[in-house]
Amino acid sequence: MTVSNLKEINDRYIAEEWRKAVIKRAKIKANVYESAKRLFQFAEDNDYVKLFTEEA
Repeated sequence: MTVSNLKEINDRYIAEEWRKAVIKRAKIKANVYESAKRLFQFAEDNDYVKLFTEEA
């Protein structure tokens, strides 16, 4: 193996790890957005709001 081959292997490894990190962050962000969407849907639902205010 030459230095060039090792550099190429290392660059591919770094690129793959970077790709995995980007995918992981995207999944986390998608989960956060989905949770926020559900919360806003609950807030818009008058039955839920009435139920919550009646119990308080």
